[in-house]
Amino acid sequence: MRVTLMHNPTAGQGQHSKDKLLGALRELGYDAVYQSTKDKDYARALQDPGDLVIAAGGDGTVAKVATHLVGRGVPISILPLGTANNIAKTLGITDQQQLTTGWAISRRKQFDIGFVTGPSGGTRFLESVGIGLFTQLILEPAAQEDKDGNRSPSRQAQLDHVVRQLQRILQDCSARDINITLDGQDCSGQYLFVEVMNIRFIGPSLCLAPDADPGDGYLDLVLLAEDERAELAYYLANRLEGKDAPLHLRTQRGRQVQITWDGSGIHVDDELFPEKEAQFWQYTAPTTLDIRLEQHALEVFMAS
Repeated sequence: MRVTLMHNPTAGQGQHSKDKLLGALRELGYDAVYQSTKDKDYARALQDPGDLVIAAGGDGTVAKVATHLVGRGVPISILPLGTANNIAKTLGITDQQQLTTGWAISRRKQFDIGFVTGPSGGTRFLESVGIGLFTQLILEPAAQEDKDGNRSPSRQAQLDHVVRQLQRILQDCSARDINITLDGQDCSGQYLFVEVMNIRFIGPSLCLAPDADPGDGYLDLVLLAEDERAELAYYLANRLEGKDAPLHLRTQRGRQVQITWDGSGIHVDDELFPEKEAQFWQYTAPTTLDIRLEQHALEVFMAS
């Protein structure tokens, strides 16, 4: 099998080198070609990627590669080397089992890709689109050091840092009026956040939509009202104590979501939408965001 390895060399604190990954793939009998996703022309490697594309990195790497494969019939698989690995966790890929067992063509998963259209055009997403709390998190400065001053904190230390950021933001944020329709049903109200989820996890591996399935053709609309602030605060505190307590938030399912956008911040996956914060304020009239799915746009191969 001819495969293209799309690798983020900085993922996992750079512990997974090009030579190590290629060596493991070739030991499994694969004819592997390497491409760093940090190269400006990385997408050229996807013009003729062979029988399988392997995205080795975190959620950003997976999304960067996957959006180039939509509708092309080229399968993808994931080596989760990032910090949160929310996409891989949703699919049940929790380690690097593939590097020891390889991939089974018989074990495949259909994956829906989201598409959001706004005033500046449209863009695809794999994880979620949202307004409120998690958009504010993206605007916060990223973690650079752990509490001991180390420049490369552990994966768990990085996740805990983001959870603490969320705790601080949650204390100060206010609910806002947000107009929402889900398959034509009015879901408007005052919310601390609105998240339109395609997968189960968000941010620092928070299980916001435990029943989400990225291959079922449905989006999960997750809403946090003022009277549920304490529920999320309790969940975040438990996370920092290493407790796996469930989070029960208001969730509805549908195929199309529309949000009337007042110019405040929106995120698409882990990026701002539009890309530059300044653009959030250039719209003087409410504008509608339309969010829907491209069903079965990708095929994911799982470990043998």
